Amino acid sequence: MMQLKNLRTSTTYPKQSSDLKRIVSNTTWHDRLINDVTLPWNSSMYRPWLDTTSTSKNPPSTMILMTSYGWNEPNQTKGLSYYARSIRERELYTGLVNHPLFHPTAWEDIENKVMDIHNNTNYYVFLDRMSCLEGNYPIYGGGATKNKDFEFGRTPNNESLEGFVACSGDHLGLETTRLFQAVKEKDNRLNINATLMLFNCRGWGDCEQDGKNADPPTSIAYLSGTLQNVNEDFDQGLIPPPGKRVVLTLEEEESIQSCKAETEREFNVVYIGNFRSGLNSDFHERHGGARHSYLKHHNTTQKIIVQEANDPKPMGISAKEALSAGAIPVYHGDNYMLPFRPELISWEKCAILLPEKDAGDVGMEHMQLLLSKPDKMCSMRKYCYFEIYKKYIESDVGIIDGLVKGLDLVAQGNSAKFQGFKCNHTEDLGCNNLRR
Repeated sequence: MMQLKNLRTSTTYPKQSSDLKRIVSNTTWHDRLINDVTLPWNSSMYRPWLDTTSTSKNPPSTMILMTSYGWNEPNQTKGLSYYARSIRERELYTGLVNHPLFHPTAWEDIENKVMDIHNNTNYYVFLDRMSCLEGNYPIYGGGATKNKDFEFGRTPNNESLEGFVACSGDHLGLETTRLFQAVKEKDNRLNINATLMLFNCRGWGDCEQDGKNADPPTSIAYLSGTLQNVNEDFDQGLIPPPGKRVVLTLEEEESIQSCKAETEREFNVVYIGNFRSGLNSDFHERHGGARHSYLKHHNTTQKIIVQEANDPKPMGISAKEALSAGAIPVYHGDNYMLPFRPELISWEKCAILLPEKDAGDVGMEHMQLLLSKPDKMCSMRKYCYFEIYKKYIESDVGIIDGLVKGLDLVAQGNSAKFQGFKCNHTEDLGCNNLRR
């Protein structure tokens, strides 16, 4: 592999990578300002932070940055051969670098004093190191190795998880960087916030970090966070990755908007949950009524009951597919942290949220009650599909937008409690902590 120079001005790339050559040939290099050559880059979209005439007069109040300690390392030979990444991270970071408020060079430019720190700005710093150790996507049960990103010759050692970061970036010295130091300086007259953004994509995340009070302030997006173990003031949920998402036609979308869907579409009750083995079976031993009350599909890990479009096939692996079909989720998840910040999304406007002890007959009663109120059902469906799915879930750019906008609302002084059920099995015998 030939040496890769700073790719802001050079077009050298690994010899063996035809895919990489394709990306290079389709890119206007003075537009592509990130070091990471493996992430697709939209060179035609408007990026306000790169419009110097606009930002000098009316700069945006939010800037998204990516560090240069791993995949975005200027020496891309090292970036590719040394730093591991999951396939899901490649997707999320593609959304990141193609978000309109992403500044491709700001992290290095601020640190090197090439760029001033803008006043009245919220900075969101995403770390270019593996933190989303996703072992079930796209290959369910494949573990970290089979779901690693090997494209472009990345990390030839299949077992390597080099660069993995869990819960914080303490060992990288981020707290001493110019941007995070500016936030801490007592004599600083700048009205700014700077937040380190991390993903946690495995297990029942319990980083137990200090959120706003961490150094640097850190927000973690959990795929499976439990409310007792996260920082409820600063952390947030991460929507599961896509499986078999449904693509609605314009006519089907219009039927949701006009409420015609409540009379024109046939809806089924579909149980999405794993009955096969392991800890998920504890749920059914404890709340066995779910077996007999819901139509069962044995194909996923999450316990979601949905009203689905008229489709006999299972919907896939996550709530993302339920929402893509214009469904209304009925969610049982004791202590589960729902996606995004509660200041941004009110899941109670979209879903029926019930404790796990109510799975089965009680859940069916709630669904039957909702079926008798078509106006309410239409309102919930529209909120689910247009205000949540289309804005913040359909694309990876939207997911990044939702994570950042939620923290913007927190920075503005907004405060809301996470929806769902928080319980303790020692005090509430109906609480399901068996999986935790």
